[in-house]
Amino acid sequence: MNEKEPHLHYPPSQHATANSRLEREGLPGSITRSDSDTIKRDAWVLRMVHHMFGERHQGHYNVVVINADLEYRFKPEGVVERFLIDYHNKHRPWVVPYEVVVFREGTLENMGDGGDINWDWQGNFVRSDNRRLTFRPCVRGVVYKQHPWIAV
Repeated sequence: MNEKEPHLHYPPSQHATANSRLEREGLPGSITRSDSDTIKRDAWVLRMVHHMFGERHQGHYNVVVINADLEYRFKPEGVVERFLIDYHNKHRPWVVPYEVVVFREGTLENMGDGGDINWDWQGNFVRSDNRRLTFRPCVRGVVYKQHPWIAV
């Protein structure tokens, strides 16, 4: 069971409406669009992380983007922003909900699929194994780059 707030699943006809709401809240369509013919899921997840970390919050906070349907324990503290966004594929009848969290510090244990289509993060973190991350507060002036890792 996920230790996080419950999220809403929108019927397929409402996905565009939900993502349009996020555009009105400051997320550009160039970031939120997920048409499979123009961007693959792993690239979309990475693009979302980079935008939230570097552009929207200027590297001041940690960011996690994770498939909300996975089983995981996530205990973020000092949450600055938290929302759900859907990756949808117009060529297939499925939608994947993602939780996006911007926060000061916390822990994350992914007990589901660890592939890069399912989760990504950026910030001040230590990875103790393939499934566990511990985040410390980001220090202003320090550049946190995305570290390469092997998907499980």
